Amino acid sequence: NEIENDEELQLLETDRVVKERASELFNNKIHTDYMITLVYNRLHCLRAIARLQRSGHVTAATTEGDAPGTGHEMVCRAPPRSMGNPWVYYEDNTVLGAKYDDVVEIAQEEELLERLTCSKYEEVDCVTAGVPFDSDAAHRLVVVFYYV
Repeated sequence: NEIENDEELQLLETDRVVKERASELFNNKIHTDYMITLVYNRLHCLRAIARLQRSGHVTAATTEGDAPGTGHEMVCRAPPRSMGNPWVYYEDNTVLGAKYDDVVEIAQEEELLERLTCSKYEEVDCVTAGVPFDSDAAHRLVVVFYYV
């Protein structure tokens, strides 16, 4: 089940979605700079795609972004880096510095659906992290990449 870009954009543009720490709904037990950055960048990517579609430069079938060299741009940002980090000499192969529990290659749709429906951490892990087991923060952030 996939929602259309314009529907996703409508959801992300509401004030019920946290896109920055200054949001009234920001909760540091639930939201991380990484998650906020993903949402913020996705919002601006969808806005750029919508602008391109309105201008006729991209069709609904080619919504992956802008063609190289067309001069269209989108706003994006990265989470703040930690102070004192020798970033010039540091290589981080994670997405925006997130710490992953595991990277899994999934070949069957059923396995993907099972992983998505079982995103909750073990109760002992929640206790260790100081997160209530019945809260939204007790769920893993699942990032799915497709490749062919």
